[in-house]
Amino acid sequence: MPDDQAPAPRDSTSPSAAGLISDAASDAAESYRNLVSGRSCGDCRVCCRLPDIPELDKPINTWCKHTDLETAGGGCGIYEDRPKTCREYECAWLSGLGDEHDRPDRLGVMYQPITLTDGSPGLAAVEAIDGAFDRPRVRAQLARYSDSKPGQLVMRTAAETRFRPVPLTIGGAK
Repeated sequence: MPDDQAPAPRDSTSPSAAGLISDAASDAAESYRNLVSGRSCGDCRVCCRLPDIPELDKPINTWCKHTDLETAGGGCGIYEDRPKTCREYECAWLSGLGDEHDRPDRLGVMYQPITLTDGSPGLAAVEAIDGAFDRPRVRAQLARYSDSKPGQLVMRTAAETRFRPVPLTIGGAK
């Protein structure tokens, strides 16, 4: 985030407001960027529903009013003028985490690298489809991630509005 711009305020359902994730989440995401070239969002619009977007007064777990849900492959109706939060966001899949078929709308989970309030790295996982955390593919990804990256995992199911730390600590200490 540029030094001349303060982070946008978050509502109480955001991981920052919950005291789990620092406002420097974009710094964590930066380390994952461009690991896989050529990936694009395609038909995925999960990030248009799951997070809160303060600039658009969009609450958590609701579709953004600018999302085209009627047209196959539809996207953002204000794409060229979308707010900074949307413009700078990049999920972990787009940045290279997972295989090509693990796009959030297909996998049912959206991952995002984060920085916890203590400055340590972590991974946020949010269900896009109810029950996706129980899928073998998702469980395998979380295990693989825990063996290869430092930090802690925070999760939010499709029904929840708050992140919760989970016992799995990324980096082998389980």
